[in-house]
Amino acid sequence: MTDAIEPEQSQMTSVQSRDFGRRATAIGLLIVVALALFLRMYGLNWDEGFSWTPHPDERAILSKVESISPPTLSEIDVLFDAEESPWNPRWFPYGSFPLYLLKGVELLYELVPGSDDLRDLRITGRVISGLVDVATVVAVFGLGRMLYSRKVGLFAAGLVAIAVIHIQLSHFFAVDTFLALFTVLTMFFLVRVARHGNSRDSILAGLFIGLGLATKVSLAPIGAAYVLAHVMYAGGLLLSGNQSAGLVADRISTAVKNAIYGAWAIGITFFIVQPYAILDWDRFYADVTEQSEMVRRIRDYPYTRQYVDTTPFLYQARQLVTWGLGWPLGLLAWAGVIYAGFRGLRFSGGVLYVIVGWTLPMAVLMVSNSLLGMIVASGIAVGALLVSMPFRSAETRAEAFLLAWVAPYFFITGTFEVKFLRYLIPITPFLLLFAARLTVDMLEFGAQAHRGSVAAIASPIMTVGIALGFAATAFYSISYLGIYNDTHPAVEASEWINEYAPKNSVILKEHWEEGLPNLGAYQNRDLPLYEPDTPSKLRTIGEELSRADYLVFFSNRLYGTIPRLPERYPITTAYYELLFTGQLGFQLDAHFESYPELLGVGFVDDTFSRPGLSAPVALRGFEPSPLTLNLGFADESFSVYDHPKVLIFRNVRRFAPDVISNTISNSSNGFPVASVIALDSEAQDGKGLMLSAENAESQQSGGTWTDIVRADSWTNRLPVIAWLLVVEGFALLAFPIAFVVFRPLPDRGWLFAKALGLLLVGLIVWLLASFQWMAFSQASVSVAVVVLFFVSVLLVAKQRDAIKEFLVLHWKALTIAEVVFIAAFLAFLVIRMANPDLWHPYRGGEKPM
Repeated sequence: MTDAIEPEQSQMTSVQSRDFGRRATAIGLLIVVALALFLRMYGLNWDEGFSWTPHPDERAILSKVESISPPTLSEIDVLFDAEESPWNPRWFPYGSFPLYLLKGVELLYELVPGSDDLRDLRITGRVISGLVDVATVVAVFGLGRMLYSRKVGLFAAGLVAIAVIHIQLSHFFAVDTFLALFTVLTMFFLVRVARHGNSRDSILAGLFIGLGLATKVSLAPIGAAYVLAHVMYAGGLLLSGNQSAGLVADRISTAVKNAIYGAWAIGITFFIVQPYAILDWDRFYADVTEQSEMVRRIRDYPYTRQYVDTTPFLYQARQLVTWGLGWPLGLLAWAGVIYAGFRGLRFSGGVLYVIVGWTLPMAVLMVSNSLLGMIVASGIAVGALLVSMPFRSAETRAEAFLLAWVAPYFFITGTFEVKFLRYLIPITPFLLLFAARLTVDMLEFGAQAHRGSVAAIASPIMTVGIALGFAATAFYSISYLGIYNDTHPAVEASEWINEYAPKNSVILKEHWEEGLPNLGAYQNRDLPLYEPDTPSKLRTIGEELSRADYLVFFSNRLYGTIPRLPERYPITTAYYELLFTGQLGFQLDAHFESYPELLGVGFVDDTFSRPGLSAPVALRGFEPSPLTLNLGFADESFSVYDHPKVLIFRNVRRFAPDVISNTISNSSNGFPVASVIALDSEAQDGKGLMLSAENAESQQSGGTWTDIVRADSWTNRLPVIAWLLVVEGFALLAFPIAFVVFRPLPDRGWLFAKALGLLLVGLIVWLLASFQWMAFSQASVSVAVVVLFFVSVLLVAKQRDAIKEFLVLHWKALTIAEVVFIAAFLAFLVIRMANPDLWHPYRGGEKPM
């Protein structure tokens, strides 16, 4: 009887344990959501005192929201007329969905009596942005629970809740938090697609992709993950044993059908929430093209010059670590990505995947980040991930699938010349999910280690280290709220000017920069410092500085950028150096800043070291907190909106314009070179782009083109046969080398030998010419062929038996490979004959295919 009761008690205990776990998880999630809500709603009026928002993107979006209105019933006929419709924003750097959403809320307010105080669109938009990010926290929990466990999901949600980059961007009504939510929801349903192949999941994934694209087209790389999810279902890569027993043909049919359903969902959703991308296609295409050229600095906008000479990938990664997440969490997040890439693979397999799936796409994009380069790089990254899937342990494949979004997106944005920190928020939730998984695995590994082992001994230390790291992260996150507890520095500066500066004083500020609010009682003028350095600009600087009573810097936008471009701005660089050292007659009278600070510990960004400027005397040794941690340079997009460093200089010496101009000119390196100047032979020092007279004579001594290339030779009469004979001949010479190098391949490099032969002969010829050992000629080609011949003879002598055995056993396969090669060559020959590179110069001249 007792034996019969014990299993029932055990079962009841198990059920109670699961119920307790669910309740504990629900309570934990409520706490995390409440914390996230508080961190995002606190200080939404951070720009109180401005009649506008000092965030330029937010200002542009709010302006467009104000300009649109839904057509009335009498105007419904113009809804599909892009030129006449009042619902067309006529502006597509960002998508229309956030604009329509905020406009809809504004229209709802109008229905509520006495709601005038609620109609400040800045606050309304920021509330929406914060709520969207709270939804991201919940979505990350759902994704983490589905992939791993409730523990990991809850932990990851907590990390997103306290991530500073999410907290800050939730205080702006831009599109960033929307993108984060839509990417997480899309990947959630795509994992379900790869596992179950339900049409509902494909449609929901398509819905959120459509919303994401209607928010910002930079979400487009997620299309690679969409395709991969359906391919993985068709291949049964995430299916259990019973599920995978079904017919492959059935799964392929289902995957194709569901992918089409999802594609329809993408198109329909996109058209509904951004119809004028289609109806006003020319404007949409122009705006998207402009943004594409902006991020690649094809268009040289002043606000993008801050990123000149910044390191691809590393710049964004470091800024995210230092400011977006804090060092402990930031390092763990990137470590989590590497862990996800290797997890479930043997070490050698992980290294191979990283080389092919990460390094190669990055290299492609470093060469070209055009649309074609992005497509090729994304294809390589996702293709390598797909190939690695069968070699991963089954339980890690769904996690690895997330890399189909994280890797291509980071590779693409990492090569952009423009590197705003907010560009990383669409992948930040996934980085934090990987960090949560890595942390839980480390803790569980230590807990399960055998007593007395190194892991068991190190486990307490690791646990304490992790606890301290997350305590530091939480401390940094809460300290960031300090900037929202303070008056905006620009508002403080305005109040100071209104109190101490005589009315009608001349207030000089930089162009391409925000102005201080509430200065209507003063003469406000701009200093055009981003204009090219010319004598006219130098005179303008002298005249404006001489006339000004005060010089105001809203932030480090210009002085943090221009001195880093001394070749372009030698005059303006000298101006900043002289101004900050007091040599232009101005002294720093007041400065206003706001930094993340908590319990006497402040996190300070340095605005002077990166541009190589000396801080004004009043700021040297200045520490805003009892314990000040200088974390170095902060990306402009992180610091200049809600907590800029405002400087107010007063004109104390009143120099004449020509004195100021001469002082700057004498301290500079002169004006920038406006045209190419030919250097003399001594200045060239052998490094010029033109051939020296000696080298030119050497090149011409070999004869003219017709002397070298005989038009009546058989090779020019039968070029196709000549080309095949040369390639096949070089391939035979190179095959012994390929046989050794490509030993793991089934054909031992037979086909690779065709390219290898050309490469080796060409390399030898190039080396002979480059080191000037032998001029490029038929003789140098002959030398290269002879060298290759002798190397191959030596290898044949050592590998004679192995090569002979291979040829005897595999001659049929090699024959088939040869037939395929020649057939492919002839096919492309026909294509080239139909499209020869005989383009007229007006179309660009020769265009290789």
